[in-house]
Amino acid sequence: MGDQTELDDFYEALKNGVSVDTFLRRYDEIFPIIHKLGFTEDYRLGRGKLKCLSDEITPVARFCRFHTRVHDKICFALDETYPDCIIEFDNGRRLEVEVTVANALKRKNLMTELNNSGKGRGFINVHEDAPHQDFLNSMEAEPKAYSTDEVIECVRHDLLLRAERKKFHQGDTLLVELDLVILPSCRWQEHLATFSREVESLSFENIFLTGRGSRGDLCMRIK
Repeated sequence: MGDQTELDDFYEALKNGVSVDTFLRRYDEIFPIIHKLGFTEDYRLGRGKLKCLSDEITPVARFCRFHTRVHDKICFALDETYPDCIIEFDNGRRLEVEVTVANALKRKNLMTELNNSGKGRGFINVHEDAPHQDFLNSMEAEPKAYSTDEVIECVRHDLLLRAERKKFHQGDTLLVELDLVILPSCRWQEHLATFSREVESLSFENIFLTGRGSRGDLCMRIK
């Protein structure tokens, strides 16, 4: 089986449904193939054929590592329908999961810089609803350090913006993907109450922040 076929087959298997154990194993195995195919830049940007992997499958994989067991079943839509995926637990419980990326514009700017130069900054203090010129100005400026308060406030604003866009959606669980490596993992835990206030009006029963943390995957419940 060729590399391209293996990627297509991975997506097809997820649409048909697999065990969580199989999902996580094949998820880990697909990244060497992505790099070999030259899709690394597309994955970073959540672009083209790698959009579903970056924006939906990866956050769900983070969630599954913390909140599922190997014999649970998972099935992805991998299209524009709701929900993004369904998890069926071995005790009969069924979870409908929706995934959203809260910092897509920051990611686009930061990952474009990384793709173009081979190095990149970890954070820019620009809100997701800021004018396009603000992003350009920030990326043209020299990288600088930011305080924890500045990072938390920026994330809080972007989370509130995302919550407003999701307030009429229905479902069991919402995963909000962010790049969480910009602060030590322990610092995020100190501010969960701040983030919880921004999503308390949403109808979802469970809401989690997911992302790549300083010590690996993070999946933190805020509702």
